[in-house]
Amino acid sequence: MASGKPEIQYVRFCTDGSAARQPTWEPAPKKKKKNLPKPVARKKIDLYLDPLAMVGLLLAVVMVILMTVGAMQLYRAQVREQALQRYIQSLEEEKDALEEKYRDSYDLEQVRQIAESMGMVPRSQVPVLVIPEPEPEEQPMSFWEHIELFLVDLLA
Repeated sequence: MASGKPEIQYVRFCTDGSAARQPTWEPAPKKKKKNLPKPVARKKIDLYLDPLAMVGLLLAVVMVILMTVGAMQLYRAQVREQALQRYIQSLEEEKDALEEKYRDSYDLEQVRQIAESMGMVPRSQVPVLVIPEPEPEEQPMSFWEHIELFLVDLLA
């Protein structure tokens, strides 16, 4: 068997550093998908405004404003009343002082003497004559006068 070729067999083992590495194409492991919560659809909010309720709210606001204005007017009236009370008190004090001054300015005995010289008579010496007043006679009323009197009293 002699062929001209030597029968040498080479060991075909790849060892590190002796041969180029052969890339292996393995598919990458698939990542698990995270299950995210599904977005919740927002509910559409329908705001129904009742006209009667709105009128009630508006009326309440107006009443609060009117009450506030009324309270302010009441407060101002009370302040004015207090000022007038102080003014009346000062006028009464002034009146009392003037009366005292007037009474001190004349002599009652002298006034009595002048009045007697002019013809004044003391009250105890004056004769009193009492004249009785006749009472009016009551006349009977007719039916229509009773009705008229009733209606006047009712409507008055």
